Amino acid sequence: MFTDIITISQMTPGPLAVNTSTFVGLQIGGFWGAVAATLGCVLCGVVISLFLYNFFQKHQNSTYIFEILNGLKSASLGLIISAAATIIILALFGTNKVYFNSIFEMLNWTALIIFFVILLIVRKWKINPIVIIIISGILGIFFYL
Repeated sequence: MFTDIITISQMTPGPLAVNTSTFVGLQIGGFWGAVAATLGCVLCGVVISLFLYNFFQKHQNSTYIFEILNGLKSASLGLIISAAATIIILALFGTNKVYFNSIFEMLNWTALIIFFVILLIVRKWKINPIVIIIISGILGIFFYL
């Protein structure tokens, strides 16, 4: 069953929700069930996006809308920084609960060194991200196996 989900997910574009709804629709209603389930999963977001696009186009010169969008930009930036901080803490400490008094004991120094080496390489030479991922994987194998 799981391999069927993976197979369907590779055949249909989109995130897990779309792939899963396509698979469930296929299991329950065949081809047309898959089409209906996929449309049901995607259509709501598309309709809301179109509505918001039209609304913002009509009111693009409004100072209220401009200020609302500025607030949304700030909130989006905060969410992105929070997610990045969580990933960095997990990578460097191996947990998302870090206590200030034991921060240096918990720190994964090898991961920190790899992080700064890769950061320097990316900033100085602008290397392709795929090459960076391969280099990071090799360093991970070398240091952690």
